[in-house]
Amino acid sequence: MPLHQSRELNNVLLPFIQELIPEKNIVDHQKSFAAGDMGDLSLFKPTIQLGFSGCKGLVHGKDFRMVNSDEALIYPAYVLLSTIEDIFNHPSKLNTIIDNYPTQLTLDDYRKIHKV
Repeated sequence: MPLHQSRELNNVLLPFIQELIPEKNIVDHQKSFAAGDMGDLSLFKPTIQLGFSGCKGLVHGKDFRMVNSDEALIYPAYVLLSTIEDIFNHPSKLNTIIDNYPTQLTLDDYRKIHKV
């Protein structure tokens, strides 16, 4: 299924990204018609997909390689851990994320569609 991103979850992560990346280099509100596992998950739970650079070459290609370990490894870990800490310290943010996320399907509906 196409990915439906949670604006509220994005808003919790964004300040931590902004600490690391110049504003002009941040792509926000990106839309995609691609489908994948994250899209399926976004039917049920608040979800976002983020990525950092630090690599060059064609993704999944023979020439794909890391060129900046801070951007490829450290920055994503920092953002995710900072977000988790922020939510633990401010549980109301989690409630806001969950309360404002429109569930697209129930798990039972999903199982019926996929006959599982």
